[in-house]
Amino acid sequence: MDVNQIVLISLRVFHAVAAVVWLGGGLYYFVALRPLGDRETARQAQQRFREWAQPATLIMLASGTILLFDGLSSSRAGVTYAAILALKIGAALAAFWLVSFRRRRPGAPRPSLALSLGMAAFVLGVVISSIWAPE
Repeated sequence: MDVNQIVLISLRVFHAVAAVVWLGGGLYYFVALRPLGDRETARQAQQRFREWAQPATLIMLASGTILLFDGLSSSRAGVTYAAILALKIGAALAAFWLVSFRRRRPGAPRPSLALSLGMAAFVLGVVISSIWAPE
């Protein structure tokens, strides 16, 4: 195993862990906190979680950008790969935007949409890494 492979594996791990943190926080909010109806507890939890979500978002964007170029430069990447990758990136960016937009506007779309888009991006990432596994 050479240094490039170790770096790429590390980037994939960082990318996946950051996605799990981001999605896990959203799922916890949606499934556990929101139904309680206690707005103050939910607000405090969101504020605390933001300390984790912001770096996770940056890690996902940075590692994803590097992995994007690595994947597209592969000899095995074709039109299907690029199409699924474009869907993944679109879903992830839409989820990030919705979360950011919601923070600024109280009447923004429901958090379930951002969570659904994030999960779709995660699942598409699993599909990509399963079908086009590194050699």
